[in-house]
Amino acid sequence: MLKNYWIIVVAVLVSLCIYSPKVNAQNKQVYGIGVSFQMDPEFDLLPKVTDVVAATSAYSVGVQRGWYIVAVDGINIKGKNQIEIVKLIRGKEGTYVKITFAKEKNLKDLQEYIIMRRKLPIKE
Repeated sequence: MLKNYWIIVVAVLVSLCIYSPKVNAQNKQVYGIGVSFQMDPEFDLLPKVTDVVAATSAYSVGVQRGWYIVAVDGINIKGKNQIEIVKLIRGKEGTYVKITFAKEKNLKDLQEYIIMRRKLPIKE
């Protein structure tokens, strides 16, 4: 029971961090790529995309729910925790991040996407 609790807590925290990675408190601007993920305990704890927000950079390049994030800017993320992964994905508005995805639970068919970090819609 405790294990499931922690998985849920981690999933919520990761979703908030990726979808809302950088918030300017004065004008409530949010910057990111527009995906949420949770760590998949059944596949090497790699982050699995759980949501792609419409009209964001990730959506525009075709990122899909269910894909696994394998690397960020050439850095293998196996063994990294969600905070480390979020820090790799975040950045300044208008900069690019290269993310390597596995479309299934194997590491044979990898796809790289270069995604611009930009302002995201705010959930109030």
